[in-house]
Amino acid sequence: MNDVFLNGLLFLGGFLLVLVIFLLIKVERLQRHYQQLMAVKKGNLKELMERVLADLETGKRQRRQLEITIENLQKQQKSYLGRLGLVKFNPFSETGGKQSFVLAILDDLRRGLILTSFHTRTGSRVYAKILGKKERTSLTDEEKLAVKKAEERSER
Repeated sequence: MNDVFLNGLLFLGGFLLVLVIFLLIKVERLQRHYQQLMAVKKGNLKELMERVLADLETGKRQRRQLEITIENLQKQQKSYLGRLGLVKFNPFSETGGKQSFVLAILDDLRRGLILTSFHTRTGSRVYAKILGKKERTSLTDEEKLAVKKAEERSER
């Protein structure tokens, strides 16, 4: 019984010795890591954190400037002529094919211009109408259809 107790104590002592050695190695590694953090090449940890915080503030300011720029571009975009509507038609029964056309070029605020081309046997004629807030222009059915097509493109 005494031998069993002694063997148990020896085993426990050996286990504790291995555990202590393992923990000493871990503590040594943590100390080395801590020393590396505290001995940063470009200053100490406090200076490093201050630089990181300053960079973060700079990033926030730049992000806000970009947001303002995007808002301004979105406002300007509404006035860009980028909505197109094309309708081909045959205005005269004596000519063959749909060689005449109406092209509506609009911005997001329904301002822009309408180009109408009439093709006949003797030649072609092109007319322009301006669409805007103040202009009250009467439109043909084909021109109304071209404007509608241009407006539909703005909704996509």
